[in-house]
Amino acid sequence: MRAVSKNYSHVIIAGDFNTPFGRNVKNIAKSFTASGFVRANSGVGWTARVLPFGLWKMELDHIFTKGFEVVAAGKFEEGQASDHVPLWTILNPLPPDHP
Repeated sequence: MRAVSKNYSHVIIAGDFNTPFGRNVKNIAKSFTASGFVRANSGVGWTARVLPFGLWKMELDHIFTKGFEVVAAGKFEEGQASDHVPLWTILNPLPPDHP
């Protein structure tokens, strides 16, 4: 991520980061933040339902951005095609020279 961060002013990295525990979420967010990224889905909460009947909900999926203002973010809880729910975000591009 550091190589991408240095070479491009606008980057979006998103996916399943397999962060089942709060400390895992904090560690991955800290790594991305150190490379100039913002966690766009901060505060969205759980993104996957596991175990029988989805009783255990975990925050496995994330959206990290660089060069964008995060306007809003959320999830579609009614998603049923997977044990993960789709995340969404609305972004505004920042000028390339923005810190």
